[in-house]
Amino acid sequence: MFNKKIRSFIEKYGLWILVFGVVCYGIAVTFFRNIVSDESIYLRETMIISELLRQGKWIGNYAVGVHGFLFKIPVAIVYWVTGPSVFVATLFHIFLGAASCVLFYLILKKFFKLRGWALAGVFLFATTFDFLKLVPTYYREIPAVFSLLLFIYIVLEKKSWILQGLLLVLVLDAKDHVFFAIIPGFILYICIEAWRKNKKSTANLLKTVLGRTFLLLLPSVVFIILMFCTPIIPVNIFLANTLGLIQNGFEWAATHFTPKFATANLVEEEAKTIYNIPIYDGSPGFLKMGFRAVNLFLSYFGKLVYPRTFTFISVPKIIIVPVVLFSLSSFIEWVKKSRFNMVMSSCILFSYLGVYIFRASYGRYLFPVVPLIVIMYVFFLKEGLRRKRLVIFSVLITFLLVAVGLFFEEDFVVIKALLNVILISGLAFFCFARRFKDKNFFLFKSAYVFLLGSITASVSLAFLLLNGQVSQTLKWGVNMECREVMNNFDEEDGVWMNDIGWTHLPAFYSKDLEFDPQWNWHLLEWVPKKGMLYVPEPGEYYAFKWYDINVFKKKIEKYEISEVGFIVLEGYEDKGDYGSLDLLESQEWLVLEKKVELKNKTLYVYRVVED
Repeated sequence: MFNKKIRSFIEKYGLWILVFGVVCYGIAVTFFRNIVSDESIYLRETMIISELLRQGKWIGNYAVGVHGFLFKIPVAIVYWVTGPSVFVATLFHIFLGAASCVLFYLILKKFFKLRGWALAGVFLFATTFDFLKLVPTYYREIPAVFSLLLFIYIVLEKKSWILQGLLLVLVLDAKDHVFFAIIPGFILYICIEAWRKNKKSTANLLKTVLGRTFLLLLPSVVFIILMFCTPIIPVNIFLANTLGLIQNGFEWAATHFTPKFATANLVEEEAKTIYNIPIYDGSPGFLKMGFRAVNLFLSYFGKLVYPRTFTFISVPKIIIVPVVLFSLSSFIEWVKKSRFNMVMSSCILFSYLGVYIFRASYGRYLFPVVPLIVIMYVFFLKEGLRRKRLVIFSVLITFLLVAVGLFFEEDFVVIKALLNVILISGLAFFCFARRFKDKNFFLFKSAYVFLLGSITASVSLAFLLLNGQVSQTLKWGVNMECREVMNNFDEEDGVWMNDIGWTHLPAFYSKDLEFDPQWNWHLLEWVPKKGMLYVPEPGEYYAFKWYDINVFKKKIEKYEISEVGFIVLEGYEDKGDYGSLDLLESQEWLVLEKKVELKNKTLYVYRVVED
């Protein structure tokens, strides 16, 4: 009776307790925010949207579209009241992350007919490394996963194809590479479902596939045309890059699919890489070809075992291996039994994993499809564990990949090995647990889910405290004390200051609208949007790099800069991209106004004077 009450309580309130925990966790971390470069770009764009809309100007020709603009608009509107605020932007993503949990729960319960397992799936999703890392940030992955979940929900609801297409536009806007990674898989799903209904008529099959694909992609095609041909939709320069609409064409995008870049170990510059067979010029041609093929295989195998691909800082091998094996071994059966929810999920997942493996990528890029991975893993626990051969293969392959992967780990090797041993042993235990009664078997699986989620959550929290934004905040102050630094300058004066890692954050706080939509690449001349783009006048804040003091002085005069700020971080080796303090101290045209001691850093403020 007592157990029934607990189970009833969990089924009734478990989701809301979990969602409340996500919100509380996210808000707690906002007190230890440390903005990094990518976030600062999105924040600056949001501020620009806010200021332009406040002035009654549309944003279509301005630099506000890097990885989309739609999810920035709600925050921009709130800025009319609060002004530029990192907290407001972060809070929006926290609520978006919580909403993603609720949406995922509805998908699991309503369309996959899961009850207690639905909550288990949300628990696994909410305790993954990247969810806990990304929720209290302004990265684009949270809008991307929310958009994808909303799209999947509408698809499973069997809404009209044009409505599905409109929701797909939201995915395209939230994170363009997610859109392109899932499209092949979803079109494959359309083909399979159409084949089931039109086996005897090739003409009807083609008509169905082409018609549905057309309606699905039409809104996205219109969206892209409006982006590059009209002032309605802001340019996403990364999307222009993907489509080859920049001056270097497809060169940058194609480079990231070359084996050299796609299989690089991204832990650090001098990271260990998998062994490749040396090929000598004098070797026979057939031997060279054979060695190249073996090396190619080894390179991609290396990517599978490297720390930033499938480990506790992304999706661990103990999850991804059973998911892949279970999905591949069950796919034909799902098609035969018309379990098209599973077919669609696996098609999208494998399409995305294919791009993830064959393109330069790391753990954070995998996050948008974590819900699909969790769906497959939940069904592996629910149905696959009774297939002894599948469990044995999962254990052996996981053990092999983990054992090889430990060689390439740089930090906490013993702890990672221990965690993997515990989880692999737990998986192996299910080979014997099948002998127990169903009730006990369910308890074993529930305990394993809780253990797995607790471990991944613990790794994420440890990262947060030791290397992540909490650690950085404790060392350098909230957002590296950017606002405190800027308070030491006169608001009306032009200011130059070295960038210590916050990139666009000073421009965000100072409401500097001067941002080039082509900031990283340049559109081709024939693209209509190129002539429409507008860059506002520079603001009062500058952070250009310099190496020659004479060049630096000329730029100071050109931009009529009155104050120069230079920050020295304690224990940090300056690369010299922004000159040096010694050079500034030796200049007669610079007079030191004040020296301000901040958290593990010192700010030097100079006044520019005439020679």
